[in-house]
Amino acid sequence: MNFLDAKYNVVCNEHISEFDTSILIKLYQPIAGSSAIGLYLTLVDEYKFMKKYGVSFQLGRLIALTSGTEKQLDKNLKKLEALKLIKTSISRKTQNRKFQILTPLSPQDFLNNEWFNCALIKKLGEENYEAVKFTFIETSLHNDLDEFEEITSNFAEVFEEDISDDLKTAYTSVIISRKRKNLMDKFVDKKTLTSLLNKRNLQISLEDPQTISLIETALGAKTFTEIELVLIIEKSYNFATKVINENIFKSEIAKELAKPKVKLKTKLSKNELIKVEEFENFTFEEYYEQLLEEKPGPIMTQSLKEVKDQNKLTDGALNCLIDYSFYKNKGKIITNYLQKIADTLVENAIHSTEEIMLFLKEITNSKKPLIKEEKTNKDLFVSKYESIDLTTTTTLEELDNLEKLL
Repeated sequence: MNFLDAKYNVVCNEHISEFDTSILIKLYQPIAGSSAIGLYLTLVDEYKFMKKYGVSFQLGRLIALTSGTEKQLDKNLKKLEALKLIKTSISRKTQNRKFQILTPLSPQDFLNNEWFNCALIKKLGEENYEAVKFTFIETSLHNDLDEFEEITSNFAEVFEEDISDDLKTAYTSVIISRKRKNLMDKFVDKKTLTSLLNKRNLQISLEDPQTISLIETALGAKTFTEIELVLIIEKSYNFATKVINENIFKSEIAKELAKPKVKLKTKLSKNELIKVEEFENFTFEEYYEQLLEEKPGPIMTQSLKEVKDQNKLTDGALNCLIDYSFYKNKGKIITNYLQKIADTLVENAIHSTEEIMLFLKEITNSKKPLIKEEKTNKDLFVSKYESIDLTTTTTLEELDNLEKLL
């Protein structure tokens, strides 16, 4: 499908205020440019229109509304994504887009973010930068957005005795918090991150200001997944003092940013692309049942769900790993085996079902041994995964050495 023929929807779960607009113009626009910020404000307006009339449009409409080109639209969307102003999702079936609008950071969080702050200084120069900082110091004296939470009483709370039991059941009172979200709130599942930290005996509080600051620094550079953040923290964590070494942490971020993405040389055949589509058309529970002719038990379901959630895998991607384990382990689904593969995929920034299948295909077709042993003529990965049918097995020990191939 042509890029401009795909449809788009806009969602927004946060209120965009006049103060937000001021932040966008003074802090974000010098970095992204007026064209990108214009696109952001256009998306905000599109959200209101779509919500009111329940319609969706083709991407070509955004070009018409912003008087740009296809290339410019793509570039501006990437700028907004990089500055954490929008999240973009794409339908694997229709190629339609969903844009989620995010509020800008507070001036304090923006200026405290090393990546954003350095970019702003470079764009504005010292004199203009100090003027902008002073503007927001002055504004903060009159703006209470980040200082107060709305606790205005609701009718249902004050006049509780006058409400019927039916209404009490149907409606619950809600206190709306107007506190601005930071990058960690927007991009990190704290429950998942806490679970992963605990499993590795990393005693870190996600409420600690220094920890928040370090994670915000990481997220300013790249939208790391929870498992990626844990791996960085683990490498910089001092188990004796139970503290993250800031210099090592930042060094690990730099290494991640410098790490080249794995280039997959081969392509999938027509039959393999059909297989990818099959993976993506089933939930992992459905695919498991289809493959093994029995439903996964509660423990297996929970284990597979953990592999999926902790590594931010789609059902299709997990189904690909399930399929691989089935053929490599004589009809068995071994969740520890899946996690080992998932760790390697995360390390090499491989996420989509198609990329995973290509990666596994290249690994199994490689003639390079993954474990250095005494002279042997046998390759450790002998497989038929270039076709859909896999017949040989791979051990966990071999999988531990996947990175040696890369």
